[in-house]
Amino acid sequence: MTSSDLPRWRLDRSVNVGDLLVFITLLAAGIGYVIHQDQRSTHSEDAITTLKETDIRHDSEIKTLREGVDRKLDRLDEKLDRLIERRR
Repeated sequence: MTSSDLPRWRLDRSVNVGDLLVFITLLAAGIGYVIHQDQRSTHSEDAITTLKETDIRHDSEIKTLREGVDRKLDRLDEKLDRLIERRR
């Protein structure tokens, strides 16, 4: 076998229309995906901020309710102590 018998590589400068359409479609899909991801991350950041604010508000409401329950339990404890003292 001589070097002239070996298959040679050659580049064809023509481009199939189908290949071009697939490339353009994939490029558009990639750009759309990146834009959509950016919008999703922005939406997620907003949701996280809202959840943090809600969590802080709920924590303060829970603290207020606990303080109210503690005060009521203290008053109930005092009343029970007075009642026990009267019975003795």
